[in-house]
Amino acid sequence: MIDVKQAIAKFKAGKIDPVLYLRGEEKYYHDRLIQALISTLFKDQSSKDLNLHIFYGTEDSINDIISAVSSFPMFADFKLVIVRDFNQLTIGDTESFIKYLQKPQKSCCLVLSSVDSLKAEIEQALQAYSTIIECPKVRAWNLPEWIKSYCKENGYSINDQASLFLAEQTGEDLLALEQELKKIYSYKGEQKEITLADIEQTTGLTNDFDIFALQDAILEINFMKCLKISKQLLDSGYYIHPMIASLFTFFRKYLQVRLLSGRISDPDLIKKVQIREFQLKKYRKGFHNFTAEKIRQAIILLHRLDVATKSTNMDNFDSLQMYFYKICSK
Repeated sequence: MIDVKQAIAKFKAGKIDPVLYLRGEEKYYHDRLIQALISTLFKDQSSKDLNLHIFYGTEDSINDIISAVSSFPMFADFKLVIVRDFNQLTIGDTESFIKYLQKPQKSCCLVLSSVDSLKAEIEQALQAYSTIIECPKVRAWNLPEWIKSYCKENGYSINDQASLFLAEQTGEDLLALEQELKKIYSYKGEQKEITLADIEQTTGLTNDFDIFALQDAILEINFMKCLKISKQLLDSGYYIHPMIASLFTFFRKYLQVRLLSGRISDPDLIKKVQIREFQLKKYRKGFHNFTAEKIRQAIILLHRLDVATKSTNMDNFDSLQMYFYKICSK
């Protein structure tokens, strides 16, 4: 079992195993691995046209796939057979399929792409006779690190604030993140350090009125600033319930920081709460405004706000105004 980086390194070194099982929810990784294989194996279009076969679990049969992998490549050293949505393929003749896995064609690479679980018999056979490449979903809290790693792979660096902002604004769509980063690379040219200002300049996103700016205003207990930012967010199409969810996460982390500060080291605290060093510094600046008990009350009031916005016809901005007034009152 290997990860995506290890697999791509193997491809580039010319080490192509006969059966590859791409397993996991992150379709972006499936696509990236397949593209890396195609680029490695086929140096010209004619070779690709003759020796690349793509099947779909929702449309094709196991017999078609076995027939394709059993034949020799044409005017090339390798044939590439890809089965997308393999988890949706009906495998009637499991015996023939497993026999192929046990003794695959050496001049063919069979790629089985599956985002969901398989039948136990097939899963066990693949664990025994294939190279498994894990493609796990990149969760929201891991996105900033993914962005930093992707930038490093491409010869760039990005600071914590910029990676966190881009992750929050773009979300868990890795393809969208990749496209935004490519725009930034083009803008930066030979300059290799990416800042928050670069992201604002190239993507049109702004840090003046975002959820992080709102959190900063809360830490300052700046009532008018909270109103201004939340109004701008609502007017720009930001729904109130994702806003509330983000604030729940913020206050939960803030409470952990408040309770654990001084009890464990800063590196352990950062790791446990899953925040960045610059966030920890911001949180601590707000300690004089927020005791642990006040943070708990802010969470309770936020829960009431969530219920009210889902069960009454009260205007969203009016609801937020009342909430910010309560938590900003000393």
